[in-house]
Amino acid sequence: MKHYHFEEMAAHDTGERIQRVVAGERLTVLRQTIRAGVDMYNPHSHPNEQMTIVLEGTAKFACGGKEV
Repeated sequence: MKHYHFEEMAAHDTGERIQRVVAGERLTVLRQTIRAGVDMYNPHSHPNEQMTIVLEGTAKFACGGKEV
């Protein structure tokens, strides 16, 4: 099992967000800093479950076709 420190990982800056990603066979962990005012709402799906923790600000999500 590998051990990661997000702060030490290379960051990918898209202009709208800064992200760091760790991807495994069955789990992907993504840490994002989204710039204020950016609309990141992009309905999509993946085969695995997703957990999102918002540390600051607000976010909109869709689950089962409903906004939550």
